[in-house]
Amino acid sequence: TDNADPAPIAKAYLTHLIDGIVINVRNGDVLVPVNLLPGMWRLTIEATDWAGNSSFVTTPSFEIIYDVLPPRTVLEIGEPKYTTETKIYLSFVTPIRLSAIDDLIEVNDNQGMGVKSIHWKTNIQPEWTVSTNVEPVSGQIFKTESFNLKNYSDGLYDLLYFAKDIVENTEEVKTTVIAVDNTSPVTEISISEPKFDAFGTQYVSPKTPITLKAFDPVINNSASGIKFTEYRIDSGSFTVYNSSFSISVEGKHTIEFRSIDNAGNREQTKTYTVFVTAIFDYALIGLDEVKINGQAQVAGNVLSNNEMEINGHVNVYGNVYAKEVDLNGQSIIHENVYFETIKIDAQSKVIGQLIKETVTVSTYPINLEQITRYVINNNDNNKLPLTEKGKSVLDKDLKFKIDDKDKIILSTGVYYFNEIKINGESHVIINGNVDILCQGKVKVDGKSGFNTEGASYNLVIFVDREKDEESDKKDKEEIEAGEIKINGESRIQSVIYAPYSKIEINGKSKAGGHYFGVEASLNGQSILEVPCKLVPVSIKPKNEEEQKEETTVPEIKIYENEDSVNVEAFTFNEVEITVYDTQDNKIDFARFSAPQNIKGIFDYTYRVKDGIENKYLCEIKVFGIWRKLIKTKRIEKCSQVRVKFVK
Repeated sequence: TDNADPAPIAKAYLTHLIDGIVINVRNGDVLVPVNLLPGMWRLTIEATDWAGNSSFVTTPSFEIIYDVLPPRTVLEIGEPKYTTETKIYLSFVTPIRLSAIDDLIEVNDNQGMGVKSIHWKTNIQPEWTVSTNVEPVSGQIFKTESFNLKNYSDGLYDLLYFAKDIVENTEEVKTTVIAVDNTSPVTEISISEPKFDAFGTQYVSPKTPITLKAFDPVINNSASGIKFTEYRIDSGSFTVYNSSFSISVEGKHTIEFRSIDNAGNREQTKTYTVFVTAIFDYALIGLDEVKINGQAQVAGNVLSNNEMEINGHVNVYGNVYAKEVDLNGQSIIHENVYFETIKIDAQSKVIGQLIKETVTVSTYPINLEQITRYVINNNDNNKLPLTEKGKSVLDKDLKFKIDDKDKIILSTGVYYFNEIKINGESHVIINGNVDILCQGKVKVDGKSGFNTEGASYNLVIFVDREKDEESDKKDKEEIEAGEIKINGESRIQSVIYAPYSKIEINGKSKAGGHYFGVEASLNGQSILEVPCKLVPVSIKPKNEEEQKEETTVPEIKIYENEDSVNVEAFTFNEVEITVYDTQDNKIDFARFSAPQNIKGIFDYTYRVKDGIENKYLCEIKVFGIWRKLIKTKRIEKCSQVRVKFVK
């Protein structure tokens, strides 16, 4: 080291190692990197003293890079989430992460000097949260630790975020709308008809539709919507709900159901219990035997696990099910008959199909023992009002009795009786839903009424075995059947389940609803109808006053035209048209019933179906009141039948 030279000569220059460019550097020069060619450079410094001694120093090579672009930040949201065009739905557990990479001079070149930090906050958060990259490296993606919005309530929020690189290039703030949904959906179950509630249980048919409806509560304008609803029956596997369903197996069933929304919120599983019974599918069930006699009319299905006898001028507007079917007289089954063996009298007929198939129901589908024990100790007998005439209807033996043109109103409740007798043009009016457990006979007689104006499902009567200590010791098969009788032009609307009783509907009485007994019979001019199906008005037997007004049956006119037949009948008449082929096989059928109390002339036209061959016979039958056959005529080929009913 020689410091004696007062003015040594020094010079410096930069050399581009690839292109060989040399840039002289004077003392005091300030070089801006962006003014230099990018690439590898080396700085050399030389010095010479007065004696001509010289030396030089060369720095290690270094690189000049133009990093003029900011980083790019990407929002990463885990599950659960749900994305729409305008917002992202998530819950408080959804993980969120931000990742960024630095660009150099072109977007997406990923060659920047490296991400220095990522900054984020929500619109309700005053300070930015900063994640710093300790060792930023060019081309390396920098990610924040995942976080969530666990302390945020339901609602809409702006998530703001940006990044900086090591040369302080700063990204513009980005904003994403976040919808926080922490609320579970709500699912409701709906049980359609037919159904009835009795003794704390809801009873439904094997065909009753069960519907699930779910909604996602909107809170502070945030609701991600239902992802799916699922259900299961009796601890089976969960099934995704798509449409209403039913439960075909008789007995008690538990339905479990729940919904999940798009933000992953799962509803707590709900349960609903129903009891499935085939009672709804039938107007009348007689487990051992059903007998229908006289001019009885039934609108609905009739079933016996064993024998079915139908005699006289009976009309059954429904299916008949029995192991053995005996159809006599001039009776008509208007729908199908399911049987193992069948006997049909020549003058009787089945309009539907004859199907050799045995259909049965459970002997005791509803166990009455537990229900009876409960109702004996928990009932509303103390709420029974006095009758209209100020009488008590219940005696010390819990026998319910009302007579002498009296009236009583039973309000919603559960009642326990050992016998029911309604006589002498008396009426029991049902207000609400009444459940009665009876351990004895039930008798409605003498033009009396039991819930005549109410719906059938508003009065449910379960009839257990008669209260008898000796009976308790016997097997069910050894117990003498109880009695349920509807007599003397009486009326009842109800559901009666009486697996130990005989059910009789006699005379000109009328019953509506569903009736289940060990044996069952309809006699005389009685009528039985289910709630959704009625006996056609035109063939219902007339009462005495109507019969007195009836004189002689008017003449029935049947006459032929070139391509048609005209039939002129009168009020309360019915016309049947049957088309046969040349081998006497029935190929079409139609029936016309005159509307009740017509004023004027009503015309109905039947046209022979397309496709029936030209050669056929058309049989016209005209019936008067009570389905008495008035006139019949068989006509060879006609294209239409015009039926005219005249007042």
